[in-house]
Amino acid sequence: MAASASTSLLSIAACNSQPQSLLTLPSSNLVYAGHGSLFHVPLNRGNPSPFSIPAPSNSPKISCLCSIKAADNTATNSFFAAHADGAINLFLSLSSPPQPYTPADHTVTCAASLQTMHSTILACGTTDPDGSGVSIYTADPSSPPLTLNPPNTSLIVEALDIFVQSSTIVLVAGCALARSNRIFVFAAPLDPPTPSFTAVGSLSGHQDWVRCFSSTTALANGNVLLASGSHDHKIRLWNFQSSKEKVDSVEAVDEDEVDVDALLEDQARLCFTVGDDNIKVTLEALLIGHEESVTSLSFNPSPSLSTQPTLLSSSMDRTLLVWQMTDSGVWMPVARVGSAGGIVGGSVGNSLLGFTCAKWGGGNGDQIVAQGYGGSVHIWSTDMALSPPLFTPLPCITGHFAPTTDLSWEPTRGTYLLTASKDQTVRLWANAEQGWRELGRPQVHGYDMTSLCCVGGGRARGGEVLHRFVSGADEKILRVFDAPGATIKLLTKVTNYQSVDEDDKDRPAERAFLPSLGLSNKGGDGTGEEKGNEEMDDAGTDGNSFGLPSERDLGVETLWPETRKLYGHDTEVLCVASTAQSLMRDPNKKIVVASSCKSRDTKNAGIKLWNIENNVCIKTLEDGHKSSVACLAFSSTGTILASSGKDRRLCLWSIDPEAENENNQSALKMALDSAHKRIVWSLSFCQDSGEGSSILISGSRDMTAKVWRVSQDVKSVENLNSIKFTESVTALSFSYPSDFGVGIFAVGLESGSLKIIKLAEDYSSHEIALDIENGHVATVKKLAWRPMDGGELTLASCGLDHAVKIFSITL
Repeated sequence: MAASASTSLLSIAACNSQPQSLLTLPSSNLVYAGHGSLFHVPLNRGNPSPFSIPAPSNSPKISCLCSIKAADNTATNSFFAAHADGAINLFLSLSSPPQPYTPADHTVTCAASLQTMHSTILACGTTDPDGSGVSIYTADPSSPPLTLNPPNTSLIVEALDIFVQSSTIVLVAGCALARSNRIFVFAAPLDPPTPSFTAVGSLSGHQDWVRCFSSTTALANGNVLLASGSHDHKIRLWNFQSSKEKVDSVEAVDEDEVDVDALLEDQARLCFTVGDDNIKVTLEALLIGHEESVTSLSFNPSPSLSTQPTLLSSSMDRTLLVWQMTDSGVWMPVARVGSAGGIVGGSVGNSLLGFTCAKWGGGNGDQIVAQGYGGSVHIWSTDMALSPPLFTPLPCITGHFAPTTDLSWEPTRGTYLLTASKDQTVRLWANAEQGWRELGRPQVHGYDMTSLCCVGGGRARGGEVLHRFVSGADEKILRVFDAPGATIKLLTKVTNYQSVDEDDKDRPAERAFLPSLGLSNKGGDGTGEEKGNEEMDDAGTDGNSFGLPSERDLGVETLWPETRKLYGHDTEVLCVASTAQSLMRDPNKKIVVASSCKSRDTKNAGIKLWNIENNVCIKTLEDGHKSSVACLAFSSTGTILASSGKDRRLCLWSIDPEAENENNQSALKMALDSAHKRIVWSLSFCQDSGEGSSILISGSRDMTAKVWRVSQDVKSVENLNSIKFTESVTALSFSYPSDFGVGIFAVGLESGSLKIIKLAEDYSSHEIALDIENGHVATVKKLAWRPMDGGELTLASCGLDHAVKIFSITL
């Protein structure tokens, strides 16, 4: 069978929150790390969209990215990626396979690299208290690294940089020490094939941890200018210059007896000799402008854009500053971008708008990119020739910055996809003209999200209000949300969505807001409840031609009002499912929601059935399970509910959607003990298994997926097929009927692999129709097929690697 799969980008994953998780290449590409995966974004397009760089399954989180400098201190298109387990890989280009280096003993939290005529030098540092010093890799990647430490000092390294001054390689390390936060300097001759670094001294001045460096040779005198940023909110510029005379420096004096800031600018702070090079270091300037910790620094790689070097700095005060030296020699901020204030709802709070890294991009430095603490990647096009410089925001790249736990399609047409995550948000994704984009954050919560399901089929069909969903978190309550008018207008504006339901025309709220001390979104008329300070030139919905919401707007302006709370569970909600898929068969079907919670006993192992429209629990299904129910699935008709979980028991229930409480006839029809040998993680019914019996598939930690035939009276099941895998089966989903036939389902595995399986007509045999490339790099949590008319198959997946992906499947 000929099969193929093309990937349509949804969000992939947000950028990691560590400072060195983003870099730009001279080829006008942005590379960022999302959990254990790498993504690159072409910056020469009007619509920046990320593409996945292939990575092996079970890749640990990437802790650091590092571009490689040439000997003339210019950037190259090669880079290193270091993982949390100490693994280090070299990428010579975006298309080249990774070349592994000898793993480090500890997590690499910062790195710097230099390409010389003889070898590639890689310096790695860690803030791990069990490790210390700077690890140096030279010519042989398979050899263990050498460790550098100053005499009688063990370094806890926060930042590194490496550059060439004359014929000397200079390595600087920013440290976090108990009594002194100095910049330690190491040097080595440039000529030998294997450089031998020695400690030559240190630079004092910063009053807190030294967090970042950037260096440039774009000076008329050929000197190297090094910028250092610190937790003390300040930036210091150091001038490394060759000197014919040997000069004593303040390094030789007890620093406790010297006020280093009182020294003259041209007075040497450090002087050292390597071979014939006598290098003097002076303080060029002290830059004060940020109100919080300085997180990154970047000199513009294209000095032709300015007569003077241009420095970009980022900070947790949610701003980026662009610094230039005036004709009088004074460094001044010439531009400020970002956000100066405002309310960002939820427990994630204002820290979402803090910047952890910023770089010049576009090859010629005609763009800047910035990494937000909450995982967003912001991009601005720049025109530095204007006075003041002009910065035009482009749509930012967003995604979840914690494991994704659940997802659900809008049930009638698959207009959008909702995803839930442990980053305490529910996000809405839709296919705009520029591709899949995040168009809303319906829920920004105070608890980690565990589950959700869409339930709105539209009152015109006699069911729930259109655009409604139910979510569960690490709390005992289920919450119900209805889309506000602003969301409907945005969907109409940037997608091909056309309103056909009366529910879209009469929305009780135009938008929602989250009270400062609350967890429940409140509906409003859009007049500005909870308005914060004035925003600066962040990329808002009115600030770019795409009409897409900015990161700030996503967290504030796209909330959905919470319309109901469902009380009844005694412990945290674990799983939610609905009969919304039955709308494909019967548009007038009344929707039922089922939910389960964490349990260690029979009492809390009951499954609750809810009528959302009436806000009541219509039945509690008891005596089926003895511990936590991990998965729930309704049949395509909505008349059968399958459940399983920790006790490995498969239960089948008949569902009565009409009556309530003692009049409800929902009941346990059959239970199969030890349906699997280990916990059952996923269940899914075949969407079209013919008249009479139903086909159910279950996936378990015992590394099998089993196909079951459920009798018409739901009193017996028959195991038709057992499909064995080499790892745990964590997610399953049968596709909707299509031109490719029935009996097609997707499988997600513990390693992150995704497979498409096609069953024979009698379901007794199977074939692996497709191994999907560019799957997840960690456990797959949920799979869902998009409900659409026609022959197209669209699969959405989410996993513990923070990623949400969409695949267009052709078999």
